[in-house]
Amino acid sequence: MDVNIIQINGNWKSGYVLDKQVESSTFNGYNDFGHPVFDTVRTDIGEAIYQLKYKKDFTQIVPLADAFVDNLKKQFADVGFIVPMPPTKYRKAQPLIKLAKKVGEKMKVPVFNNILSKNPVEQQIKNIKLKEDKIKALANAFAIKKSITNEGQWDVLIIDDLYDSGASLEAAAQILATYSKVKNIHVGAFSRTGKI
Repeated sequence: MDVNIIQINGNWKSGYVLDKQVESSTFNGYNDFGHPVFDTVRTDIGEAIYQLKYKKDFTQIVPLADAFVDNLKKQFADVGFIVPMPPTKYRKAQPLIKLAKKVGEKMKVPVFNNILSKNPVEQQIKNIKLKEDKIKALANAFAIKKSITNEGQWDVLIIDDLYDSGASLEAAAQILATYSKVKNIHVGAFSRTGKI
């Protein structure tokens, strides 16, 4: 899988995305129901994430995890455990959790998918324009369940499938930074939407 590593900045020590989601998107008019139709060309990573997340193609997990580990393992060499971003939408099988577990298996670090949970957010975050306003709206969106019983502190890697403004990741990092088991926070995402 081709990648184009993008560094992302936020309230974390280091952050990287494998590639943008979309190469190009051309408006082709409207369908019979009046909905806009686009001819969208995705990157290799973007297409694999799309197939996994929206088409339930779980065969994408191994190649995506391989691409992540092959290209970002050095950047995250100090990570002691992985936390996937909590899902916004309930699915019987959560693609991101399965993906994070496969990355953890390949990096030989534990994955805790129950440390970070998401509380209901009253307003639609996608309708808020400014990143600062999104972070404020998300301030109470996350909660920590203190699941680690070992003594010590470790660097944590938060994994997300899609990176847009970074507001959700910043809110998650902010709450994770209060957990006594966390030393440094790193962020890794598979694809980036929006402008780069």
